[in-house]
Amino acid sequence: MLGRSIRGSRIRYGALSWLALLHLSCVAAQTGPGGVGRSDGTSALEFWYVATGADFLDGERVNALPDRSGNGWDLFASGTERPRFELANTGANQQSTLAFFANEELESAYQGNSNETMTFGIVLSYVPNPGLKIAIQHGGRNTISVDPNGFYRDYIGGSNHVSTSAPATAGFSLVTRRISNSGADRLRYYTNGILTDVFTHTIENRVSNTWIGGHGDGGGTGYSGSIAEVYKFSRLINEAERIIIANYLSAKYAITLDDYDLYVGDEISRGNYDFDVAGIGRIDAATLQQDARGTGIVRFRNPTDLDDGEFLFWGHDGADPGAYETADVPAGVEARMVRTWRISERDLSNAPTDVGNLDMEWDLSGLGPVTAGDLLLLIDTDNDGNFSDEVGIAGAVALGGNTYAFFDVDGGATGLSDDRRFTLATVDRVQTPLPVVLTSFRADAIAKGEVELTWETASEPEHRKFVLERALKARDWLPIYEVLAAGSIMTGARYRYLDPDVAPGPAYYRLRQVDFDGTVTYSEVVAIDTPTSALVVAPNPVHDWLTVFCSRADLGAITLSDAFGRVVRRLPEPTATDPPLLHLDLSDLPGGIYYFRSRAGNVRVVKH
Repeated sequence: MLGRSIRGSRIRYGALSWLALLHLSCVAAQTGPGGVGRSDGTSALEFWYVATGADFLDGERVNALPDRSGNGWDLFASGTERPRFELANTGANQQSTLAFFANEELESAYQGNSNETMTFGIVLSYVPNPGLKIAIQHGGRNTISVDPNGFYRDYIGGSNHVSTSAPATAGFSLVTRRISNSGADRLRYYTNGILTDVFTHTIENRVSNTWIGGHGDGGGTGYSGSIAEVYKFSRLINEAERIIIANYLSAKYAITLDDYDLYVGDEISRGNYDFDVAGIGRIDAATLQQDARGTGIVRFRNPTDLDDGEFLFWGHDGADPGAYETADVPAGVEARMVRTWRISERDLSNAPTDVGNLDMEWDLSGLGPVTAGDLLLLIDTDNDGNFSDEVGIAGAVALGGNTYAFFDVDGGATGLSDDRRFTLATVDRVQTPLPVVLTSFRADAIAKGEVELTWETASEPEHRKFVLERALKARDWLPIYEVLAAGSIMTGARYRYLDPDVAPGPAYYRLRQVDFDGTVTYSEVVAIDTPTSALVVAPNPVHDWLTVFCSRADLGAITLSDAFGRVVRRLPEPTATDPPLLHLDLSDLPGGIYYFRSRAGNVRVVKH
């Protein structure tokens, strides 16, 4: 580090190598799962399917799922063969999943050959169901399935291979296959990160489309359970890459790894830094990965002291990336991102280690105008959870394409090391605001036929107006309300609208955000079931406290039952003099579907 500071500020400058700048700007980032492979179609990542982020409503039938590998091998299904979308599966760390039953499937035109050298991975849960229980079919062969006794198996090479070491469970597991077309022990099974079985399969030449789940009506196969993520590489991923992908999926879906669980930032005691985990690491000089970005906006590469058996992982806490935290900042800094990241720097024994200094990139696309000189890297060097007592690192360099780099960031006592947090800040919110305009958007049924819409922004640079749109089928959108933006580049605002006459049943809302230059962006869709009875509950879905609105005294006894009909709450029968609102604490109930039942009707409630 150069060590130069600005008077009255807590800022220091990082070293800069123009040779490193030239090299870094010319090499594509590793954006595949965990930062292994690239998602632009130029690597051996052949297909990559992820339920989280898909544009479906909870419970909706899924007719297509995009391929995130960049190769365009999307999955499709039609009619009753379509699986259902689970928006926030409690068993998968609130990530989205696809629920398959029997012959439901998703199929791709991707034609793989059973004689390839390749690697597969899948995150899945299993519900016992008679028949062939195939989760992945590739190259005309059952590639990952469950046998009648509940053990993982395949039919690669025309014969069954069964793992009796790790049975399938109702909880989510990570199942990996490394398949070679030569040598002994060329078929390797991994379950939750540990090698459970090796087989030597017959090499054969078979080609077919690839599908996930049962092979449709009349296909002779089936699968019952949920699938969250699937990938295929057309090569054997090395041991360092396998460990990195396993830790990425473990953090994302809260899967306990049985071996090499090296990323510890996802632990509850460390703040659940579960999101966009990526990593670099080395087994030996020929088995390593030194450059990764993954699904997030932060890239690390060029470690100066990465030795055998050492890894570095990073992930974030899921908070908004907008820079509107203005209190917890050092002197001379105007704001930092609310989102923070956490480092795990570990060896194979899971002891802290040091991989040396690092080059770091930030992709700030979508975060407004950026002046490189305004950016500061903040590292929580004393690990107290605060950044206001730290010295910001300046010296960011614009690489083009909204990407900015800090070179040769210290990996020692004053820099990035095991278990430390980091984030990005700006010294000028006008010139480099790093905004996220919309921070919340929700819909609540407050009475029969009435829905309250509320949203909040953190800042509104170049923002002209919001147009609230409604649809009854999540397709035919109509504008119902328009309001001029009330915030500014420095401040946000809160908005409220009461939709007074909504037909009973499901309703969908979204915001159309219009900038002064005509740019239009859309919010995520929020859905709500408008009540047909005098019984109304909000919010729905609910995390802890639920408000029950009882508009008539003749509702009779009100009960809350779980999905199996078991009564878990009994409410006192309302009278004409009772207040119209009841507040219930549901924080002790497990996530799932519940029903409020009364003489006036029933209301379905989703508990997260």
